Amino acid sequence: MPKKVYCNVEDHRLYTNGTLCEDITSVSLPTIEHTTTTIKVAGVPVELEIPNITRVKAMEFGVSHNNGENCNLLINSDKQTLEFRLVRQRYETVEGVVGHASVKYRITGIFQKREEGTAETDNPLGYTDTFSVLRYQELVDGEEILLIDAMTGTIRKNGVDVTDIVQQLLDA
Repeated sequence: MPKKVYCNVEDHRLYTNGTLCEDITSVSLPTIEHTTTTIKVAGVPVELEIPNITRVKAMEFGVSHNNGENCNLLINSDKQTLEFRLVRQRYETVEGVVGHASVKYRITGIFQKREEGTAETDNPLGYTDTFSVLRYQELVDGEEILLIDAMTGTIRKNGVDVTDIVQQLLDA
């Protein structure tokens, strides 16, 4: 049995350049996908896709909202620092205790597109804004889980810089 089980997201907030954006309905976190190389071996009927852990494909970050206070700032064409904060329930199975975990996503991105949605009677007019991700960081209870920084060429997972090994081997 797992020691911790994460349950519901209880609440969330989104900031752009330090300003709170209100009435955010959902956030679509990026798909993190490493580039791959196909390996074909003569006489072997199975091809292999080997991921390159030092390279990540382009990422997008999406914000859906009902055009609340300060959401107009999301479509600025300058580079933006977005911080998505959420609190999720954490059930500690051994003790039988329900607690909470703080999760933060810090994203540096550039506004890419806006889906204007559908206008319907008795429904708010919402939008979905999409950003091209330059930097992505995930923290759980203050501990860095993942950092992908295209501007510095850094990929760090659970505190281990996976791009550093290449530099060490080149310098040796």
